[in-house]
Amino acid sequence: MSKIFKEKYKKSGKIEDYEEEKEVFEKTLHRPYIVLKIELPEGYEEMKEEFIKLEKDETFLLLIKEFVEKTLLKKKKEKTL
Repeated sequence: MSKIFKEKYKKSGKIEDYEEEKEVFEKTLHRPYIVLKIELPEGYEEMKEEFIKLEKDETFLLLIKEFVEKTLLKKKKEKTL
């Protein structure tokens, strides 16, 4: 299915539209996900390389996942009260 969409958008020259439609398609059929844009905090400009590496740091990603789970659990509990 992805190949069909990609060809359709290659011909029209709108590959950005393909990426958007692909994301909607994936979120609909697969487990939903979010993409976050986190800026380098002020005062940490000298740590730019370390900051960029966080994107692939498994420990960091696990901490973010745990934070999301705790936040959702808290919201779930608040709904039931």
